[in-house]
Amino acid sequence: MKPVVTITLENEMDLVLIQKRCGKLSELLYLTLSSKATFITAVSEVSREVIEETNRGILEFSLENINNKYALVATISYPKEFTSINSQEGVKYARKLITQVEIIQGETHSAIQLKLSLPRSSKLDEDRVRFINLYFVNEDPVNAYDEVKRKNYLQEEQLKEWRFLNEKKTEFLTIASHELKTPLTTIKAYAQLALTLDESKCGEEVRKYLKKVEMQTNKLYNLIQQLLDISKIEGGRMTLKHEKVELKEFIEDIVSVHRQVLTTHPIETKIAEHCYLYIDRLRIEQVISNIIMNAAKYSDSKSSIFLRAHFDEKEVCIEIQDEGIGMSELAQKNAFTKFYREDGVSEHYAGLGMGLYIASRIIEEHNGRIWIKSEQGRGSIFYFTLPLELQTKHEVV
Repeated sequence: MKPVVTITLENEMDLVLIQKRCGKLSELLYLTLSSKATFITAVSEVSREVIEETNRGILEFSLENINNKYALVATISYPKEFTSINSQEGVKYARKLITQVEIIQGETHSAIQLKLSLPRSSKLDEDRVRFINLYFVNEDPVNAYDEVKRKNYLQEEQLKEWRFLNEKKTEFLTIASHELKTPLTTIKAYAQLALTLDESKCGEEVRKYLKKVEMQTNKLYNLIQQLLDISKIEGGRMTLKHEKVELKEFIEDIVSVHRQVLTTHPIETKIAEHCYLYIDRLRIEQVISNIIMNAAKYSDSKSSIFLRAHFDEKEVCIEIQDEGIGMSELAQKNAFTKFYREDGVSEHYAGLGMGLYIASRIIEEHNGRIWIKSEQGRGSIFYFTLPLELQTKHEVV
C-alpha cells in the first residue's frame, strides 16, 4: 500500500480535516457521490470513536494495488489498551456502510481498516498514484487549525530528530571517553614511573619534559572525565551518594588544596559554623573546585578569590567571588549552557565550556539553585544554594 494522506486524531476539529481531505481524495479518484458520502461517513464515525477515547489515534489513507485492482484504504490506529473501541456504535455503523472492515491487533497498537474497492473509472496507475500523492504533499492548509497543526507536527519531528542526534552524540562521547582513558592512563603511569628513576637514568632535562607530559595528561584526563559526566547526566545515569557533611570543615579542606595549587591567588574564606548538609561530597567538591579554578583562570595573578557561606532556616548559600575580567549579560545568560564559550574569551582562554554546565546539573540534582552576578572588567560572583534538610530523594550513606 502507498500512503497518501495522514491525519493525527487529537480532537473533534480533526473530523473537519477528515471530511475535507477524504472528500478531495474521493474527487481525485472520480468516486460517485454515493460512494464518496458512504466512505467519508464510515471513516468519520470510526475516527470519532477513537477521538472520544484517546488523543493518540492516527488515520492514514492509502491506495492498495493487488493484481492491478486498486482499493482505497483507511487505517485508523490507536493504542492497544483502548480495546472497547472495536465494539463501539460508530464501528458497528461503519460495518453497515463498508463491507470490508477489518480489526488488526499489533503488539502496542490496534487498528480498524476500512477498504473500498475502486472501479476502473478511477483510472489509476502508478503515474496517477504519484500525482495524487504529490497533490497532498503540496496542498495548502485547509483552515487555520490545519496550519497550526502542520507547524506543530514539523516542530515535533524536528524535536525527535534532535533527540535522536543527541542520543547518538552522547553515546559517542561515552565510548570515545572510555577508549581515550585507557591509553592516557598508560602514558601517565609511564611518565610517573620514569620520574622515580635516579639522576643517572633520568636526567634533569628529561625530567622537566616528563613533568610537562604528566601535567598535560592530567588536563586531558579532566576533559575526558567531563565528557563522561555529560554522558551520564544526559543518559540519566548520574547517581548521587549523600552523606552528612559539616560545611565549614568540608569547604576548608577543599580550599586548603587549592591554596597549594593556586599559589598566585590568595583565597579568603568566611564560612558559617555548625551547619550540616546531606550532599554528595565528591560532586559538590567538583562544583566548588570548578568555580575556583575558573576564578583563577580569568583573573590576573595576585588577585584574590573570596569564598563565603551563610545559611537560613531552609538553605545554605555559597558565594565564590573573583576580581577577574567579568562577564557580559549574554555570557551570564548562557554560562550554564553546554559547550557555551563567549566570543573573544574562547580565543584567549582554553576550555570546552562543560564545567559550569555540569556544575549546574549537579546543583539541580541536589535541589539547589545556581546563578551569577557579574560586570565586565570588575569580576564575577557565583552563587549556589543547597537545601538544609535531613532527608533527600537520594540514598543517604
